[in-house]
Amino acid sequence: MNPVSILWPMIAGACVVLAVVQLLLRLHDRNAQANLWLALLALAVAGIAVGELAIMMAGSPEVFAGATRWTHLPVFIAVIAIVRFVSCCFGTARAWFGWAVIGLRAFALALNFSVGLNLHHDAITALRPIRFLGSTVMTAEAVFSQRTLVGQLSTLLLLAFVVDASLGLWRKGDADSRRRALVIGGSLMAFVAMGLFQSVLIHSGVVAMPYLISVPFLLVIAAMSFEMSRDLFRSARNAEELREGAESMHLAAGAAGLAFWRWEIPQDRIWVNPQGRALYGVPANTPINLERYLASLHAEDRERVRRGIDAALKGNGEFRTDYRVMDEEGKVHWVEARGKVDFNGGGKPLRMRGVSIDATERRQMQERFRLSVEASPNGVVLANAAGSILLTNRRANEMLGYGPEELLGQPVESLVPERYRSAQASYREGFLRAPESRTMGVGRELHALRKDGSEFPIEIGISPVESPEGTLVLSVIVDISARREAEDEARRHRDELAHVTRVSALSELSGSLAHELNQPLAIILANAQAALRLMAQSPPDLGEVKDILSDIVDEDRRAGEVIKRLRVLLKRGETKMLPVSFNEIATEVLHLTHADLIGRGVSVSRILSQDLPLVSGDRVQLQQVLLNLVLNAADAMAASPAGSRQLHVATSVDDVVARLSVRDEGCGLPGDVEKLFEPFYTTKPQGLGMGLAICRSIVAAHGGRLRAEPHPEGGAIFYMEIPTCPPAASS
Repeated sequence: MNPVSILWPMIAGACVVLAVVQLLLRLHDRNAQANLWLALLALAVAGIAVGELAIMMAGSPEVFAGATRWTHLPVFIAVIAIVRFVSCCFGTARAWFGWAVIGLRAFALALNFSVGLNLHHDAITALRPIRFLGSTVMTAEAVFSQRTLVGQLSTLLLLAFVVDASLGLWRKGDADSRRRALVIGGSLMAFVAMGLFQSVLIHSGVVAMPYLISVPFLLVIAAMSFEMSRDLFRSARNAEELREGAESMHLAAGAAGLAFWRWEIPQDRIWVNPQGRALYGVPANTPINLERYLASLHAEDRERVRRGIDAALKGNGEFRTDYRVMDEEGKVHWVEARGKVDFNGGGKPLRMRGVSIDATERRQMQERFRLSVEASPNGVVLANAAGSILLTNRRANEMLGYGPEELLGQPVESLVPERYRSAQASYREGFLRAPESRTMGVGRELHALRKDGSEFPIEIGISPVESPEGTLVLSVIVDISARREAEDEARRHRDELAHVTRVSALSELSGSLAHELNQPLAIILANAQAALRLMAQSPPDLGEVKDILSDIVDEDRRAGEVIKRLRVLLKRGETKMLPVSFNEIATEVLHLTHADLIGRGVSVSRILSQDLPLVSGDRVQLQQVLLNLVLNAADAMAASPAGSRQLHVATSVDDVVARLSVRDEGCGLPGDVEKLFEPFYTTKPQGLGMGLAICRSIVAAHGGRLRAEPHPEGGAIFYMEIPTCPPAASS
């Protein structure tokens, strides 16, 4: 419900009613010229109210500018009406002064329709929505014109005219004249001054607010109407006021679909307008008291409403509730009612005035929303801007270990582990500054806290929800405990399979590795025998023995390095993501396969990039990938002539991606390159078809990719690409 779209038609309607009343008074007394001008003023203010509503609800700068331009026409009529009304009612106005006011305002009106967008604006660049009376209305981001000074000057001149006429009336000295000067002149002066002050504030850019001429002038017209009417219809004042009230409420109810009612408490008599009788299903001529009103409500709501009425009568007089009403066809309508109790000087309740409206459609929308939220397989939490929980669904309560309404009113921080709470407020403030749907905690591990103190991993998406109480935060929570367990299990299986694959690959290297170990061991044996012979000489050659012992130490270290690399590759263990260099991986794997490659007649060309950034990875698993690629490349060149089996290993960096490539000059790739990475697909007679599939899963787990393509010079080239570490991590 938009209060502005209700109030401004009500203001316009009230002004029309006042105009009709003054015209009727003019018909009763042909000499009552002041009533005629007052009616014209009321109609002009009604036109101003319509213009103000059009300005506040404008959908584009053009509509805003046009509505502002045409609103100056009823403003001009209102100025004429005020001047003529004051002249007729007071009898002390200076004629030339009045014509000067009208002339200056006519000049402002001519400028309004002939120059620029209107009197106030040279250009309107955009419309800016603001909150006003609980509604969103439009103000202009504009280039204000200097012509507006003409309008402000005419308003100031009008104020001076009213002050001059009121002082002249006050000087007459009688009570009636002074009352008129005080009530009519004073109200006119106050609200003309308010309008002028507001115009200056808006056009100087001090405040951003809508034009509000009709609101204060409605009160002025009401005060003047009362003052004018009391002299002519003093004896029928009460009846006339009731009729005016009924007409006003009828117009407002017709415009907004509102049911107005009044309960005279001592007499237990309820008056309600026709819209209200239709809403409650009460025939036109049926008397209504409290019991008849309660009888029209749904049986399950009557006692609750009765308690609400009693609380209002015994408390501060505020009555606010909603309930169901069943019509003659058995259809249920939801009604929202608001009321206020009037008390006498002794605190005894006299009457309750209020308004009701059919809220069925809104309640249906709320119920659909509730059902949708309850049916969600994920947890849903709705909180306000302060972080207080307003709504949770059943899944959220089950997930977090709370009862159905136990979380309502609690801070959202109570669902966050202690170590994360300090940052929660800043996250919420950042979201409210730029409210848009997003996934919370990107790049971070998120956990929620259950009522029993245990934690569980979650994913959470948050969205803004605009409501009358401001921006709300709707959070959708997904418990990913099962997914994490499945991922951990898959990772364990992958590690096991990777370990088996490493052992299988090393078994292929067993002959070369044996040679790699036998060579230093044979050298150690020969050196030791030579040292024994030298020691047996007399005198022994200690210098030569020292050199031999140094060679023995070097060969022992060489053999130890081979065994160390084998132990690392054969060892089981969890994945450890640490900063590692592709250059080091390449060097270690090529050392390990050195003897095997020589035995196969493969020569190695390596081009390792200097200043290569580190990547985050598991050293053993990355060694396994490269080992597999190197052995596959050697196998691909087995049928090539000796001397042409060249293996190229290179590293490079592309933006934030480190790349390690292995190229052979062998038989090339099949037509469908991607089939190489499918499980159990192999081109080797004794192959299992799992090596490249496992290698690709390892690289994918590192956030990278493994791909292959034919090389223009023949053979194939495989690329292992992994994102580099951030500078801080690399250092």
